[in-house]
Amino acid sequence: MRHSGNGRVAIIGAGVSGIAALRQCRQGGIDAIALEATDVLGGLWVYSDEPGRTTAYKSLHAKGTRVTFPYPDMPMSADTDLFPSWADIVKYLNEYVDRHDLRESIRFNSKVERVTPNSTGWQVQLTSGDVEEFSAIIVATGHLNDPRWPEPCPGVFNGEQIHSHSFQNNLSEAGKRTLIVGAGNSAIDIASDISWVTDQTFLSTRRGFHLFPETLFGRPRMNVMDRPLQRLPRPIRQWAVAKLLRMVTGGNEKYGIPQPSHGVLQARATVSDVLLTRINHGHVKVKPGIERFDGDYVCFVDGTREKVDRIIWATGYRVTHTFLDEVALPADDQYVPLYLEIFPPDVQGLYFIGLLQPVGATPPVVFAQAEIVAAHLRGEYKVPRKERMYEAINADAAERRKTFIDSPRHAIEVEVKGYLNRLSQELGNADGKSSRRAKVKTHSWS
Repeated sequence: MRHSGNGRVAIIGAGVSGIAALRQCRQGGIDAIALEATDVLGGLWVYSDEPGRTTAYKSLHAKGTRVTFPYPDMPMSADTDLFPSWADIVKYLNEYVDRHDLRESIRFNSKVERVTPNSTGWQVQLTSGDVEEFSAIIVATGHLNDPRWPEPCPGVFNGEQIHSHSFQNNLSEAGKRTLIVGAGNSAIDIASDISWVTDQTFLSTRRGFHLFPETLFGRPRMNVMDRPLQRLPRPIRQWAVAKLLRMVTGGNEKYGIPQPSHGVLQARATVSDVLLTRINHGHVKVKPGIERFDGDYVCFVDGTREKVDRIIWATGYRVTHTFLDEVALPADDQYVPLYLEIFPPDVQGLYFIGLLQPVGATPPVVFAQAEIVAAHLRGEYKVPRKERMYEAINADAAERRKTFIDSPRHAIEVEVKGYLNRLSQELGNADGKSSRRAKVKTHSWS
């Protein structure tokens, strides 16, 4: 079945990024539909007991608060938990869609198989076999879809191995000796969660990490660490945060966690109020990197070995978009070069929203990205020539390497406040006015 494009815009995905894109497009008079692969909206925030359904796990909560998390044009309800659960967020997204009359513009059970350019725009083929044409494509599927597995370890492991992408709830770990590999938020969340039901939980990390509490002195950490320090130069802010963090936790050495080789603001914050207590109680034991497997045992680089029933690899994700394989898009599995983290310089009519990792809450960021895309689609904002875009992309990459540690996890990291200011300035320069975007609350470490 083939339809004419008729100036329509296809938004791929109806999660946090896709909903923001749909809101900005519809508000700006742009004919847009969101193509959602599943029968529900919410993307990675949707938990399901059905295996392979989503990336969410049952204990998942936002690291930002109900104040910092939401879109700028609709706050979360005051009775929402301070750190919203996946269920709170899905409820909020559904309320947002209904308040802005967006539901009829979302086509569920419409998984995109292939996107290819043609003479009039873009052709989209769904897994159902249907083919439709659009004038522009907004990719809003994020970057948490393709699990990154480590290089195989020497030896043979007799137990089960899964990626954290497939972890659903702690019931699967009851009575087991489970090893979590990783030091990001998913690894820490899962290790803390399953430690209540396992015979023993192990947490293996090759590098040290700074562990931030969710709350300080009874207040969200960003209210204590961010607002009073935000105007300080970065080196002074980093020193102050490091001192405060050590005062609160006492230092990694008290818990057997390796000392990090990077500063506190050079990596995405790992956040937990629970992990240190579970370590102190002996339910989580911290181990170094894996050296090899030996049947039922895992051998670590410090010469120790532990009997393990199951390994959960919390080793991140690859940045891939298989439905764009026929598009001449320079990319590797960590990074797609994009002007303003939105526009591919070599491809017109294709936009990315949410293909970044903000040091802060995501919804305000993707809302601002969607505004600039909608302005571009209306002809109110123009990108610079290709050479200038690549100059900016290279400058951004160089700045990122100076700011964050060199790892796949930080290849698409951005500082929220500076990034939002930059998008606002771009829109202001485009029409000679300040951005129409509502003011947003931006907090680092949220």
